[in-house]
Amino acid sequence: MKNNLPLLRTLFVQFPKHEFIDEPPALPPCDAFENAPSLRMLCLKRPSCDFNVPFSQLTDLEIYGALGAEYVLRCCQDASNLAFLCVGIGAPPSQPSTIDTNVCHLVNLKFLQLDEGYFVHSPEGLVSGPCQLRPLLEKLNCPILEELTLSNMTCHDSFKLPAKSHAMLEDSIISFVGRSPLITQLTIDIRLKYDKKLVSLFERLPALEQLEIRHIGIIFTAFCERLIYHPESAAPFCPRLRVLDVGHLHGLQSPPALVKMVASRWHVVEGGPVARLEKLVMNCEDEECASQLRQLADEGLDLELSTGKPNRESKRKRDPQVEEDVGCRSQ
Repeated sequence: MKNNLPLLRTLFVQFPKHEFIDEPPALPPCDAFENAPSLRMLCLKRPSCDFNVPFSQLTDLEIYGALGAEYVLRCCQDASNLAFLCVGIGAPPSQPSTIDTNVCHLVNLKFLQLDEGYFVHSPEGLVSGPCQLRPLLEKLNCPILEELTLSNMTCHDSFKLPAKSHAMLEDSIISFVGRSPLITQLTIDIRLKYDKKLVSLFERLPALEQLEIRHIGIIFTAFCERLIYHPESAAPFCPRLRVLDVGHLHGLQSPPALVKMVASRWHVVEGGPVARLEKLVMNCEDEECASQLRQLADEGLDLELSTGKPNRESKRKRDPQVEEDVGCRSQ
């Protein structure tokens, strides 16, 4: 098979679950696909060893069940032509959280999805290993990135990162976004506090058009206030924002501030410095504010509004075992 793959364009390799079988099947030689001049798309599932492929040729790379950020970074070192990268990553507690490797310059990458979700059993119950999103965000340089999705199960209610690790993850996200000023779509499933510190995240997103927040939390007043458009003042952050989707799992520190922000983004002049907010998905318990939002919907705003108390039990629950398909490609 080696040196005889001139037409191979897409390759999917699924590694066996070693812990569930007595004699794992033999894998093909690690260099079996080394010479595949047409290869452009590669998907690795549960990779358990290095696999030599012409990474420099790839435009699409998907890795599911990767045990640690270091493996992913090794794969990306020579993958400068990637346009699409989707990673589902996990790490046992012994995995180092600091990785000594070079920065990966993915200068053609336009889509990036990073999902972390791996738990192991211990005498104390289910625990998570060191955060692996942080070293990935610190080592990836994606200057023309347009779509970014970040997910971390360990930041949800049941499995919380230590406070110091959580703060470092927030800083890494802010720094990464600052190096990717062309992001137009951002999806976050990481429990962050949208207070004054995280306002700086959105100050670094001048091209953002669509924001989706999937986790449970509270939208702080400072976040809404910095999105308010005052025609007589400088443009607010995220001036191109057209879709704001915070789901139905968030509470509001100040519903009136949210309504003021939405109204300021709806009543704008077409072609002006700030784009019109076209769609809003959220929960609002304040009936008066909900009524004001419905009035905007009557004017044409695409509104998906729930008015009950955010139901934490409705948050989708994931299997706390190692998830085979963590990081599946967004549709």
